[in-house]
Amino acid sequence: MSDKGCEKLIKQLKRLNPNNKIIYLATMKTDYSVSLGELVLEREDLMIGTNITNLKQGDVVLIIKINEEKYAIIERVRDL
Repeated sequence: MSDKGCEKLIKQLKRLNPNNKIIYLATMKTDYSVSLGELVLEREDLMIGTNITNLKQGDVVLIIKINEEKYAIIERVRDL
């Protein structure tokens, strides 16, 4: 996903759901789990964008909440 595509997706999600937080920055706890504050999302809780490969412990990822049980990793991010 290009940067512009990601920006469009975030704007659309915020427009559709302005009062509930559904976009998060999280850290990969292991290669297959995500730490979102106190919440740890395991493999069965996660979906991943097809363009994302080789996630590793410590990677920072942008995730969206699909529903109460599923989250999707949509992009790996880093500081400039």
